[in-house]
Amino acid sequence: MKKAIWSMCPVRNVAVALGASIAVTAAAGPSERFPIDLAALRAEAAERFNAADADGDGVVNSDEFAAVDVRRLMGKDRKRGREHGAGTASRRSMDAEHRRQRLAARAEKREGEFTIADADGDGRLSKEEFRNLPAAVHAERQRRLFSRLDADGDGALAASEFPSRAIRLARFDANGDGQITADEMRKRQRR
Repeated sequence: MKKAIWSMCPVRNVAVALGASIAVTAAAGPSERFPIDLAALRAEAAERFNAADADGDGVVNSDEFAAVDVRRLMGKDRKRGREHGAGTASRRSMDAEHRRQRLAARAEKREGEFTIADADGDGRLSKEEFRNLPAAVHAERQRRLFSRLDADGDGALAASEFPSRAIRLARFDANGDGQITADEMRKRQRR
């Protein structure tokens, strides 16, 4: 009788599904992620750069960069984290002080967004300014990101300044073969 009740229990069903999900992820994880081919990542980065370089002059200026969707700029990195529910458990385990700090940071961010949208600087948002708030905030974020990426400050992004996972991961390639293995990642992370 106890077995029959347990098999109908929703908690058990969730536990079984979660266990199966973890097992599939663990089984598929390292074999699908490694080795990482730096040449393929460089080609992917070149494609994104060429897509952003609308006039084909070999540099991405601030206007071209403003037209780029920042979420897609870095490829699949950010998407992968969202698909697996990254951060859910950590949000639950935050202590009260950390929550307070995050709320304060959000309030500060909103104030900054208000200031950005307040085009005439009168301390109030008109209907037009409020309607343009998302576009104004997006444009300001794009401008700041462009400034951070423009290492030489020439007002244009060369391919070497354009964000690339290959650039970030190349330091893990210990033997210089263009492939990053799980062992190379572990060894580099231990340093």
